[in-house]
Amino acid sequence: MAKSRLASLFGGTTDGFFYGIDTNVGQGFHRVAGNLWGAFLPPTNAPTDWKNCRTIIAWGSDILRSQFQMDSEHFLEALRNGAKLVVVDPMYTTTAAKADLWLPIEPGKDAYLALAMMQVVLDEGLHDEEFLRARTTAPALVRTDTGELLRASDVSAAGDDESVVAMNSETNDVEALAPETDGSYALLGEYTVDGIETKTSLTVLKEHVDGYTPEDVADVADLNPDDVRTAARWLATRGPGGILPSYGVGRYIYGHVFGQAYAILMALTGDYGNSGNIHNQHGNLWGGNQALQVGDYTSPGTESESVSASPTTGVGYKDVISAIEDGQFDVIYAMESNMLVNQFPDRKRWIESLKNVDLIAWADMHHTPSVQHADLILPAAHWFEKEDIVPSYSHPHITYRHKVHDPLWEAKSDYWIMDKLAAHLGHEDAFLGDKHEELRMLVDRDDRLDFEELYEEGTVEMDYQTIMYQDEFGTETGRLELYDDAPPLSQVRDWTRKCRSNSRNHSKPELTTTTRNRTSIRWCSCRNTGCSGSTPSTR
Repeated sequence: MAKSRLASLFGGTTDGFFYGIDTNVGQGFHRVAGNLWGAFLPPTNAPTDWKNCRTIIAWGSDILRSQFQMDSEHFLEALRNGAKLVVVDPMYTTTAAKADLWLPIEPGKDAYLALAMMQVVLDEGLHDEEFLRARTTAPALVRTDTGELLRASDVSAAGDDESVVAMNSETNDVEALAPETDGSYALLGEYTVDGIETKTSLTVLKEHVDGYTPEDVADVADLNPDDVRTAARWLATRGPGGILPSYGVGRYIYGHVFGQAYAILMALTGDYGNSGNIHNQHGNLWGGNQALQVGDYTSPGTESESVSASPTTGVGYKDVISAIEDGQFDVIYAMESNMLVNQFPDRKRWIESLKNVDLIAWADMHHTPSVQHADLILPAAHWFEKEDIVPSYSHPHITYRHKVHDPLWEAKSDYWIMDKLAAHLGHEDAFLGDKHEELRMLVDRDDRLDFEELYEEGTVEMDYQTIMYQDEFGTETGRLELYDDAPPLSQVRDWTRKCRSNSRNHSKPELTTTTRNRTSIRWCSCRNTGCSGSTPSTR
């Protein structure tokens, strides 16, 4: 909030946090389910509900090692209650050791496996027809001439350009596909509507995944086709299911496609909105409920000036780099971030763009590669050297973090730096100058909390939603969108080239190396004795 207030004083812009390649899986998932919240990974049921899951697929997630302090006990409780565990991971991890079925997939082939599992579900008729009709765009008609969804305006002068339509199998009439309506919609088939040839979205999906049989994909992904079928059948037939991906699955080219693929797979099996469903490896209960709710914050020392908690329009990193290149930024102030060279794609472009900025100031406690590009470096205090109120990303608590000791040497807290910077810019009243009292003022604006209780107890549990996805989805249609007629990377080479049987080297480098604790997978070519690519993959 302090940085937003500082930016608002002189017309700056801020995006709290610029997300990089960590978000591939989450962003892909949101193409299907809508961006409710959860940038890195999508929202999921609270871990306390995981005990009701009947089939768990830990996909690139070693939860028993990486989340042992928070969510592992709930995960283990589900196993004790009889849940089947499938682990998709090239490494025989701690979690894989507990698995009923281990799928040691070739790194980078996760989307292929998801498509093969869809093929099994649809080919064997294991899909949840009731759910698909009521809560997805599976019945939505797709034009075969343009590949676009058929809109209400295509079939009626009174229709709008936004609504998609479906065929009512009882009346043979097209109807607008409203959210949460369980009509007699045709899920499969081809139809001619006012001279326009169409197919249902589910038909298009089925035709597509027919090219990804377990035999085809097993050859590419180095898996046993019978194991692929077993995993798909367990997910589709044993009751509430869950897929727990971690961040590594998205840290390669087209990682977002896996996010879309597993979101669609779970739609086929109806695994949304039920007790026992799981959609990522930790209960990201943040969702705004564990953040302070202060509304528009009035600057200390004034009665009239109102500074919103988010005073400027948030912009993504793609917009920022273009603006920097166009000379729209005079000053960049960054804090506690190595995003420039650690997370952003187009690293060379970013570094080159910084030549257009007059001043780059960086506050950090580490001399990171990003800091090395700063004109001015401000030594920032460690989080143990400053007090603050922090929400959690994965448990339903707000925590008061007490300072352990004063900052060492020349280091100062971010609050101190911004307070002094605002004063030098002529805004002496923008901050109180006392972090403790500033925090008290903020908490007093949130009627759910008592400052003294929070300060003394250290943590307060907040109300949270146990089961996600019970309401209308945050997409344009209000449904899970199984067909995407405006893919964000349509101009890029088609990643979904058909698998070729009997080709063990299909789309493979000559050597793939992984290590248990490193955050990258290296693809190497023996022919040129160098690395031909690098795809980070935290396992």
